Amino acid sequence: MPELPNPVRGAGGRLADDRGPRRSRILSVLLFGVVTASLLALGTVVVLTDSGTQPGALAIASNFAFAQSNGSVCPAGSTFSIEGCAATHYRYLITIARASVEFGDVAFGITTSSGSIYTASEALGFTIVNATGALLVQAAITDGMMSMSSTGWSWSYAASTSVSSPVLTSYILIVDLGTTDPSGLGLSIVALGMGTESGSTAPIPLP
Repeated sequence: MPELPNPVRGAGGRLADDRGPRRSRILSVLLFGVVTASLLALGTVVVLTDSGTQPGALAIASNFAFAQSNGSVCPAGSTFSIEGCAATHYRYLITIARASVEFGDVAFGITTSSGSIYTASEALGFTIVNATGALLVQAAITDGMMSMSSTGWSWSYAASTSVSSPVLTSYILIVDLGTTDPSGLGLSIVALGMGTESGSTAPIPLP
C-alpha cells in the first residue's frame, strides 16, 4: 500500500471533542466479542447483548467489515495529531470493505492471540483519514491499552466531521502501536458496535 499523503487539520488546526453516552461498556463488548468468535469457530451459537447500545440495535458485524491491513514504520517528521502516527512508531493502515454506520456507532480495539487487550508502551491510538489523507476523527490512547475503552473512549472530530457523519469504504484506519514492533505477535483488530450498533466483529489478524 502506498504511503498516505499528510492529513490536514480541521478549521484552526483543532479537532472538536465528542464525549457522548457511547463510552460505556466497550471493554465488555470487546471481550465478549473475542469469546463469541472462539465459540462460533467451535460451532456454538451465542447471542450477545450490550446495555451500552440503543434498544433494537443492529449487529455491527452485518454493517461493518475490514478489508486489508499493512504494517509499517511511521515516516520521519510525522505526528499523531496530523499524520495519525508519530515518527519511528509502528503503525497499521487498515482499509474498510463494508460500512453502513456512522462514526458514533463504531469503535475499535486491538487484541492478543489469547483474546486480551493489547498493551503497547507509547502507543497513541486510532485515526481515520479520507482517501486524500485528510484527518477525520481520532481517538487518543493515554495508558497504552489498545482499546477505545481504556480511559472512556471518545472520537475527536475534524471541523468537517461529526458523530452522525457516515463511515465510507474509501476511508483508512491508522493505528499507532508505539515503539514496539508488533509483527509476529498474533495481534488482531476488532470493530465494536455502539449507539445504533451492537456486539463486535470477529477478530481480524494483523500481519
